[in-house]
Order: sequence, then structure tokens, then C-alpha cells
Amino acid sequence: PQAPFVVSDGKVYTFSATSYIGYIWEIAPEQDAISKIRLPMVSEYSINNVLGLRSAGSGQFWVLAHGFGNYSIGKYNVASNEIVQKKIEEEPNSGASGYTFTVHGDHVYYAAGTSVYQVSFTDDSEEQYLLDVSTFGSNARMLYNGIAVHPVSGHLYVNTIKEFQNYTTNNIWEIDPVRQDTVAHYDNLTRFPAGFYFPEVK
Repeated sequence: PQAPFVVSDGKVYTFSATSYIGYIWEIAPEQDAISKIRLPMVSEYSINNVLGLRSAGSGQFWVLAHGFGNYSIGKYNVASNEIVQKKIEEEPNSGASGYTFTVHGDHVYYAAGTSVYQVSFTDDSEEQYLLDVSTFGSNARMLYNGIAVHPVSGHLYVNTIKEFQNYTTNNIWEIDPVRQDTVAHYDNLTRFPAGFYFPEVK
């Protein structure tokens, strides 16, 4: 899968999806070389592989990681080199646009198979199972390439296909995570989409 770039405080960050050492890369305009930032050697859940990266603002990042059999999501502070993590129980989907997770505020969402889960960093709660998109209809058999959240409404967007052989039979679903149900859908509009993208500025 691809490693999307993240912009924060005028710098660009990314990671190597094939590395077995937990670090991210920093590209700063005043530097001629890429800097490596080593993630904490000691953390609640070990980080051997960085699988995904999202901006958390103010020099912080959401880090999806794997280490010694555990998958985790953490909020990482570059300046202090500290990370607050929560374990997730399922292996997130991966596709051409990377591993399937998105963030709204302090709520992280990821998909495993056709199931969607929520991990909240506002309290000490464990991850919450939200729903299975395959229950939306007989054509929603596969969740294809990504999940995104609208920066204003907080609604989730996913794309499903019936199967690879019938990829023209597809749906875009808008999901209200509070109601744990779909609120809108758009039929047969996509052809192997790269994912969903919303501007970060609200």
C-alpha cells in the first residue's frame, strides 16, 4: 500500500510501510535531506511497523502501527517524543491508498473486512464496534479502498463493490456514527476509486 504524505507546521511527513523499525520521515523546507524521527523505543504497545499516519495538529500525529502481534493507534507528539496508545483488536484493511483509518477530533475510525470500528481518545474506553456495511444491501459485499470522515458533519464515507468481477455495481455510503446507520447512498458511480479526500480546513 501507499504511504500518504501529511503536512504539519509547514513540514511534510511520511513513513516507510516496509520498514521494521518504527520511525517517520520529516521533510523541512530549510533542510536539504530527509530527517528520520525514531518513535519511542519504549511504549505501551511496541512499534515495529508504521502502517498509517494522520495529522493531529500542533506537531502531533495519529500513528497506526503494528508490533509483536499487536495493532495499535496512538497520538504522537514530535517535540516530546511521547505517544499515547490504544490497542485495536482487528487488522485494518489495506489497499492502494494505504491502511484504512480516518480521524475526526479525538475519535479514530478504522475498517476490518466490512466492519467499522471506533476508538475514542476522550476517555479510557476500549474500541467500539459500529456496524457492518455488508448489511446495507446485497451488493455491498466488499469495502473498497478507504474510509474517510467529513470534517464538518463527522459522517463517515465508504465505498463498496459487489465483487471485483462486477466492480461497476458499487455504492458510496454516508454513515452517521452516532446513529450507527447509513443516511445516504450513491449508486454505481465509481470505477476503482483511490479513496475519499476532504480539505483539512473546515
